[in-house]
Amino acid sequence: MPPTSKAIGREGNLIGDEVTKWRNNPKLKDEFKYFDQLIAIMKDNPNYKAIFLTTPEGDQDLFATEIFDPDDRLPNNMFKKIWFPYWARVEDVWLAEMKRTKEKAIYNKRFHLFQQEYEAKFVTISEPYFDSDKHIRSCIIDNWKQAGELGIACSLGIDWGGSAKSETALVIYKWDLKQESERLPIYAKSYPVGEDLDKLEPDLMYIKQNYNIKWVVPDNKGGRWMMPRLEQIFGLGRVIPFNFTTDKIAGYELFRQGLNDKVIKLPNYTPLIDQMRNMNQDLKPNSSKGKDDLCDAAMMACKPLLGRVENKFRVIRWD
Repeated sequence: MPPTSKAIGREGNLIGDEVTKWRNNPKLKDEFKYFDQLIAIMKDNPNYKAIFLTTPEGDQDLFATEIFDPDDRLPNNMFKKIWFPYWARVEDVWLAEMKRTKEKAIYNKRFHLFQQEYEAKFVTISEPYFDSDKHIRSCIIDNWKQAGELGIACSLGIDWGGSAKSETALVIYKWDLKQESERLPIYAKSYPVGEDLDKLEPDLMYIKQNYNIKWVVPDNKGGRWMMPRLEQIFGLGRVIPFNFTTDKIAGYELFRQGLNDKVIKLPNYTPLIDQMRNMNQDLKPNSSKGKDDLCDAAMMACKPLLGRVENKFRVIRWD
């Protein structure tokens, strides 16, 4: 339809473009009311078709909640969803260009915008908790995996899964107990939902046999029932439950400070790095489908390795 201030329609199909922008259009006023009017036209004549398009901007706008429904919360959704991230095109030249574009977006601290525009992710752009350069890029190391470490003290962080999207995650850091030394990642693993039931305990036994685990820091909420078993495997006094209700903010502040001071290194492991880049100032993922399991496990693994001081006595003369 050409630009016009008035239009009288009796029949025809509907196309709505950039639906997430409707909320910023003063002419629409109430986007949901406007949308309901369009749907009413379709219901009057089932032969009509409607196509709604947009670049996603979070998961709380009209397009997300009433049309695309990224979390499948609408049991009777009348729309057929078609999702076009950049990798829907498979030409080598295009994919190479997208790789450069993504790297540039990360460098310019516009990664969330890249995720919206090119990966079609329903993320909300907000101030990230971790600075992409200071806390992430400058701390990443390659060749970090170790099949075992029995000589240096190690700390194991465990974040329990259990929900429809939450995954159990394990991360191990090692440290030689010197304040100035780096805390190095040597193991990271997460389990697809449901697979931890059969694989977790054998992996914990493998870790016990091949790593010098001095501290085990599990989330005390999701896996409270596992605490006695962890003590059986790793020994009494080594298990230090982490309370996310009371200690999460302080734990992440300590973790971020360790990154800032360059005493904590990060593995060159995409799932963990992406979770850190997607974490906002509220310590939550920027998308309802985002994950933070590996990030939580890494933070917990580092907690016993930070804030420790050598045992020294200060002599104070009162005269």
